[in-house]
Amino acid sequence: MGDLFNVEEILAEEEDAGFLEHLIATGTGFVSSYGWFFLAGGIALYFVWKNYRIQTSGAPRNPLSQKELAEFQNKEEARQRYIAKLQGQYEKDAVVRSDKIKQMEEEKKKARLEELEKLDTGNKLGTSKTNLPVQPNSGPSSKGSKPKSNSLRPEYNPLMGDTSGSSGRSCFQRPGRSGG
Repeated sequence: MGDLFNVEEILAEEEDAGFLEHLIATGTGFVSSYGWFFLAGGIALYFVWKNYRIQTSGAPRNPLSQKELAEFQNKEEARQRYIAKLQGQYEKDAVVRSDKIKQMEEEKKKARLEELEKLDTGNKLGTSKTNLPVQPNSGPSSKGSKPKSNSLRPEYNPLMGDTSGSSGRSCFQRPGRSGG
């Protein structure tokens, strides 16, 4: 009977080796088919674990002491006072700036009104009343005393070109057709 136990042990070892070979073959086949999914899942789990650890480690584990709480409140009040000071300064500068803008607009308006008055009185733009020579008024005929010269030809229109000449055509020549 001693030989019988040896045979059973040998058979059991062969079955264990076959099962182990089957397990390895199945595992490598599974990894070769779905390996990229495992890799992507592992990377995703790593980032989730890393972020979770940072969030939990950043939170204070114990409440603040009374001294720390008082320091925090003092700092917060000082920050609020500084913000209020900056806001007040900004508002004051904005009021000054708006006053300057209004003053400049009023000056421009006055200058425009003065220019319009000069136009109404017959003065040229850019000249003052003191620089103009005083001409005696000789009545209504002085307004039209300047003789009107008719130096331009009656059919001449500077926007249309010279229309005089034979057959009423312009004097310029058109370029010939190119590429033909």
